[in-house]
Order: sequence, then C-alpha cells, then structure tokens
Amino acid sequence: MNCENLKFCEVTSWWNWYYIKKQISPHFFYYPAKLMLEKGFDVEVLTKLYPERNESKFEFNDGIKVRRFPSGPTKFCISLLEYMLRNTYSLVHLHTVGFLEDFIPWIASRIKEAPMVFTSHDPGLPSLENRKDIKALIFKSLLKIKSSSTVFVAFTEWQANLYRKWGLKNVKVIPHAIDPAVFNIQINYEIAEKYELEENNILCVGQIDSRKGQHFLVESMPKILKDHPRTKLLLVGRVFNESQRIYLKMLESKIERLNLKKNVAFLKDMPKDDLIQLYLLSNIFAFPTDREIFGLVLLEAMAAGLPIISTDRPYIREILQDGKAGILVKRERKEFEEGIIALLNDDNLRNRLSKEGKRAIKEKYHLDKIIKKHWELYESLIRLNQASFKKA
Repeated sequence: MNCENLKFCEVTSWWNWYYIKKQISPHFFYYPAKLMLEKGFDVEVLTKLYPERNESKFEFNDGIKVRRFPSGPTKFCISLLEYMLRNTYSLVHLHTVGFLEDFIPWIASRIKEAPMVFTSHDPGLPSLENRKDIKALIFKSLLKIKSSSTVFVAFTEWQANLYRKWGLKNVKVIPHAIDPAVFNIQINYEIAEKYELEENNILCVGQIDSRKGQHFLVESMPKILKDHPRTKLLLVGRVFNESQRIYLKMLESKIERLNLKKNVAFLKDMPKDDLIQLYLLSNIFAFPTDREIFGLVLLEAMAAGLPIISTDRPYIREILQDGKAGILVKRERKEFEEGIIALLNDDNLRNRLSKEGKRAIKEKYHLDKIIKKHWELYESLIRLNQASFKKA
C-alpha cells in the first residue's frame, strides 16, 4: 500500500506524555499511532485538554501530532466535530471518550466516508450484560446504530460474544499486549532494600479504588502473617479523585487498626524501572478486582513470571487461560486469604503458573503479534474504502 498523503486519526479521552511514557510496555494509545507513523501515515491524536496537567492545545512529539479540545462535554463535542469535518482521514480509531462524545467521531467519519474502528475501555461494560434499565438499553441501541459502519475491537472472546449478543456486527478480537523483553533485565537487589521487601512479597498494581478491592488483601494479611510472618503487601497505584481519597483513608485506618503498618506499603507514583523490579522481586500478584474490561496489569505479571490470584470473572478467566496461568477465586476475603497461603506454601504450583503465564504472553499477548493484528485490520479497511471510492 502506498501510504503517501494518507492520514490516520486516533480519538482518545486523554493523551499525556508523562503517563504514556511511564507505562511498562508501550501504551495501547501509543503503539497504534507509532505503527501508522512507521507505515508512512500522517498521524494525529485528537483528545481532551486538562490544563491542570500542564498540557497545551497542540504538541508534536515522536512524529505524532496531538490536538486537544476543551474537556467539557458540549465544548469538546462542538470543537471536535468542527475540526474533523475540516479534515480528511484514511482511518479513524476511536477509543472510549464518553457516552455522548463517542458519537462525534462516528458522525464525522460517516460524513467524510472514512472507515472507523471503535475500542471501548469502559470497565463498566461487563455490568451491562444483563441490565435492562433505560440507560443500558439506550447505550446498547447507540452501539447498534454504529454497527454497520464500524469495526468493534474486543479484547476477549467473551467481550466479542457480548457485542454479538447485542446485535453488533463487524467484531474483531484484538487483546491488549505487552513486550516481555522489558522484564529481561538483571534483578536489582537495592530496590528490595529501598522498599524494605520481605521474604514473601505480594504485589497489587492498580488505582487505589474500591473497584480494585485492595481492602480484601489488607483484611487477609493477619491470617497470612500467622502462617508466613515475613510477608509484605505492596499496593501500587495512584489516587485521582475524592472517592479514591476516601477509600485510601479507609484502608490506612484499617491498616492501623490491624497493626499492619510494617507489613503493608502504599506506593503511589514510583519510577517505571522500580515497578519493573518490584514485579521481578515479588512472589505473588494479587488482583481482587470487581470488574475490568481487560486488566493490563495481569499481562505485566504474567510477562514477569509472577503467579497470579484474581477474581473469577469470565474475561479474567480467559486471560489466565482458564486458571492455568493463575488461581481464580470468589471476590471474598477468605478466598484470597486461602489462595495466597496456598501459593506461598507450594513452590511447584507457583512455578507451574509462572510458566503458563509466560507461555500465554508469547503465544497470545506479545506486542509484536498484536501490532501485526492492528495493521492487518487497518490495512484491510483502508484498501476496502479506497476500492469503493474507485468504483464510485
């Protein structure tokens, strides 16, 4: 394909170079843009402006143009639509922006006759499976309206089947990805001293949020410490809003009440290299989440060779290879407590889960393979659109 004068557009809810560069493996916003840049496309990202993050309306970095519009829903929709109608794109890839905002790129792509790919990152999507309230029905109906002219990217077969159940067409499964090479480094034992690691270390990575369920792990620690006194729980994650700050205070109060200050550490905004080392130096990855659309941190743990214990949800079960790459339990304190103790007691089990996790990364979630799938999808849509223009 001759990509000269072809333009690729990504629409995202945010684009912040600081957070994108902190990602262990290339961010799922970043690698499609970089892929298309390397293929010869002019690449533009359209996103929201957050002045409190010291962002500007226009940036040009790594060959990628980033244009930001006011973050308020009405202003964003108007500004985005006006801009997209003034431009011509060979392909638009929309990532979840908002309930109403998601319709603007679709409208623009229909008017400009550009193919569109839609990827939902909404963690609440699984909860819509059995909901029949007005909001859920409207959301499903709006998705169906887009269906004939949009390719929906699902991260799992479970999500793809959910889309199909709602009557959506053109569904393609392309999961998140990771480059396992980031973990092919020498272990730095100075990091163990820096974070005062113990003989056994349980790692949990994710926003400090009730949805992530860090309280189940904190509540499990007294029983775990009885069996394994030299154990530390590492809770890595940022706090973004007031509800998360309230949850953090609740966790801190619980830790103090249970006398766990020496055994639980909150690590909020640590260097990427330190986090990579924590993955390599930990014994178990625990993820008591309530709901996810995927759970990228699971891939990080698998690539690092960490045995995993997580909530038994169909999409997590799929990532963890039906339990071959991790223990799946009910979202209850006792279940996580017993599962973690079982892992700490059984070297063979930990080793088996570790090997299966690494194998799954190599076969299903390796960055190179996922980038290839994205290119195959993009190229086919662009060629098909070009062919239809020639016929017309």
